[in-house]
This record gives sequence, C-alpha cells and structure tokens, in this order.
Amino acid sequence: MTDYVTVKKLGEVDVGNYVHLFQSLDESDWMYWEDRYGMKAKSHENVLTLPLAMVSNPDIQSKDMSYPSSPTELFEKYYDPVFFGELTTLLKNTLGDGYFINITFDLLKGQSEIVKHVDMFPTIAYNNRVHVPIITNESVSFYNEPDYVWMDEGEVYLIDNTLPHSVINGGSDRIHLVVDWHVIRRDI
Repeated sequence: MTDYVTVKKLGEVDVGNYVHLFQSLDESDWMYWEDRYGMKAKSHENVLTLPLAMVSNPDIQSKDMSYPSSPTELFEKYYDPVFFGELTTLLKNTLGDGYFINITFDLLKGQSEIVKHVDMFPTIAYNNRVHVPIITNESVSFYNEPDYVWMDEGEVYLIDNTLPHSVINGGSDRIHLVVDWHVIRRDI
C-alpha cells in the first residue's frame, strides 16, 4: 500500500447496495441540492449533490461546529442503516467516538473536473472529511496536495481538505459518499 502525506486509508465498507441503487436512481434527486449553504463554488460546477443530512444554517461565526446535522427530505429514501452502521463502526474504531455532521453523495460528471481549491466552511476545521467511492473508474485522479490518489469503490479515506485539492475524471460519472465525522472530545 502506498503511504500518503495528506490522505489516509481507514479501511473498507461494502458499497454493493448503493452501487445497485444508483443504477436505478431517480435522476431528479441529484438536482435537489445544487449548492451548500446557499452558495455553489465555481470549483464544483460539475458536481451534483444528493444530501442525506446537512448542518442546518451553520453560524459561520461560531467555533462550535460540533452539533449533529439535520436529515433532508431524501434521508429516508437513501439512508441504508446496515451500510451506515458498518461505516460508523469503522470511523469510531479509527478516528474515535463521534457522529456524522454532513452526509452527501456527490456525483462528478464524466469527462469533467473539480478545479483545485481549498474548502473553507467552518465545519472543516473541527471535523474529519471522509470519502467513500461508490462508483468510480480508472480515469479518476484525486489530488490532495502533495498526494495523487486513486480510490477504489468501498475504500474509506480520511482527507485533509484544508489543503489544495482537485479531481480529474477522464471517464464516466463518479459517485462518492462524502461525510464529515465529528469526534467527541472528552475532558478528563
């Protein structure tokens, strides 16, 4: 296995149910959430998002970005408790006891890219960004400075998205589950 500087493979989960589900997905659900927090970054113009849970109207001045997210209208339709139970166990075992802040499926259109950028939402500094490829192809290249990573379906990766990162998709549509995991800090 390759050692990366800013990307860490945490393990693997079974994404088979989601691969099957997205083959018969209601296309209109991708249009449900075209932006996050009322703004769409130019870097993500080729990305469609299907949100399951998002922080509701975060107070961008607050340093406490540790509150749980709110389920969206799509939560019941696309939430698989077995899959998320497996992912929760993996994240607790590798990152620590915690909970999901944001849960989205992000579709990067084929033959497109996410241009180099740095994520600047307040939740980023206080939570762990995790990617799980659901559907991918060999022509996807993920760059997280200074690492170039190819992520296989079902692999779970922790990334440092406070650093410049980008994606080039030279093949067909790519779908990742993207979650922010908040680790509960316990004072001793």
